[in-house]
Amino acid sequence: MTATTKDGDKRILVVDDDEQVLFVWSSALASARDITLVTAQDGQEALDILDENGFDVIITDLRMPRMDGYQLTETIRQHDPDVTIVWLTGYRDPSRAPMEARLRVYRCIDKPLTVAQIRALVREAVQVAKNKPNGRS
Repeated sequence: MTATTKDGDKRILVVDDDEQVLFVWSSALASARDITLVTAQDGQEALDILDENGFDVIITDLRMPRMDGYQLTETIRQHDPDVTIVWLTGYRDPSRAPMEARLRVYRCIDKPLTVAQIRALVREAVQVAKNKPNGRS
């Protein structure tokens, strides 16, 4: 787990098994105000982190070892039905749309993302999280 902690109150968890992807996300959001970024390298590590902390937004890759993003999202939804979840994928598959809707995934984004896209996505997802009735804002 890697955490970038600041005085902000918006907590973002990014889950991806590729260390370079996590580095890009951490670098892209290093100067973001009001954001605490935590990273995990697979779904199981993310669940361990979620046992100890609450998050406003969870951004997860779909294909990972030990526990993939689908399983992670299913488990998260059992405990936190309102958290904003974004899926990242390098493999677009239109057949996953029903699952995306059932699990109330905010967005499914194709990788790779530019720094500007990462920042825009996080701003958008945080705004959605703020507007939810049980948001952490």
